[in-house]
Amino acid sequence: MNGPCPVDLAAGQSRLLAALVLEGPVPTDLDAGHVVATRRQLLDKRARAVAAVWPELAAGFGSDWRPVLGAWATRRPTAGPRLDGYWFAVDVAAGRVAQACVGARAAAVAVLTDWRDDGEAIRRRWGPMWWRRLSLRRRLSRCRRRGGARSSPPVSSSRSCG
Repeated sequence: MNGPCPVDLAAGQSRLLAALVLEGPVPTDLDAGHVVATRRQLLDKRARAVAAVWPELAAGFGSDWRPVLGAWATRRPTAGPRLDGYWFAVDVAAGRVAQACVGARAAAVAVLTDWRDDGEAIRRRWGPMWWRRLSLRRRLSRCRRRGGARSSPPVSSSRSCG
């Protein structure tokens, strides 16, 4: 069998991954310019993905979005755009991102107000919109069955006909 040993190959891949994602040292057998350019492209791709999931957070930073998120992202491996954006908002709101302006902190606080981490996933605090509509329909149908909807004024979404 010719070629590198699987252990050597795995160690080389690990060094390359650390150089690309976590700003580790560039392996000596690779061109440093290409590795740095690839690292920059990966951080831009990560910033675009997070901005697609959290547009209000990206808008809070304006043109500083990519450099600020890139500086933050080099300290932690990716967990996907939804989790990356949420944890970035946590760090911005806590003041751990020094380049954050007032608008960016307000956007981060808005994200944390609307979303929560329940240990399994990032979810909206008040649940899916379809569930609220469904429960409103159920309340209205219960009122109609009891005869309350015909003789009384329309039922608001906050009133229960129980």
